[in-house]
Amino acid sequence: LPGSSPEAAQAALDVARCREALGRVEAALAGYGRVDSMEGATAGLRSLARERRAALEARTYGRVEVECSADDAMVALGETRWRCPTTIRLKQGQYTVAAVRPTGARLAREVMVRAGEAVAVEFEFDDPFTARDLLVPSFAVFAGGLFVTFGAAYAARDEIANEEELPEGPAAVGAGGLVVSGLGLATFTGALVWALVAGDDEAPSAVLVPSPTGLVLGGRW
Repeated sequence: LPGSSPEAAQAALDVARCREALGRVEAALAGYGRVDSMEGATAGLRSLARERRAALEARTYGRVEVECSADDAMVALGETRWRCPTTIRLKQGQYTVAAVRPTGARLAREVMVRAGEAVAVEFEFDDPFTARDLLVPSFAVFAGGLFVTFGAAYAARDEIANEEELPEGPAAVGAGGLVVSGLGLATFTGALVWALVAGDDEAPSAVLVPSPTGLVLGGRW
């Protein structure tokens, strides 16, 4: 039959229906799609082919709708990759869907796909945290405390040298300077330690391990 004739389109539709009845799902879907694109197919045949294709897909496939908090993430299913966000059409069953970033960060989720249903999966990536994020503000606090301490100590240098009690007034700022310096040093040290041990599993990390000779710095960099 000429491909441009309505009879050819009808025959193609009948073949697709036979394949569907035999359980040859992929071939049936391809056949319905072919009918929809044939030149000789009437509007009625095209509509019927689309309806049967949609119904067959709904009985056979489910959808996994994936969203990622990172724009550079890729969705991985086996060896296949998609740019996130994406919608994946899968047959009914259980799958492991993962999201991978160029930095090496990887999140995975087990999903159960059911025919005719959609499963929403959202991957939330934490931004890697490093010591550099707190280095500048911590150094500013520490340096500010030092400036206040040395300035106040210089103002009260005579009293300090003579071991006299600091008088009330400007010279007594030296005591406050010492407190501010201590707070600055504690803030800087705490921020540095926190920066070393914080972050997600993919970020550089460090641990302090007690040993007979002190503390040993270890971890992954």
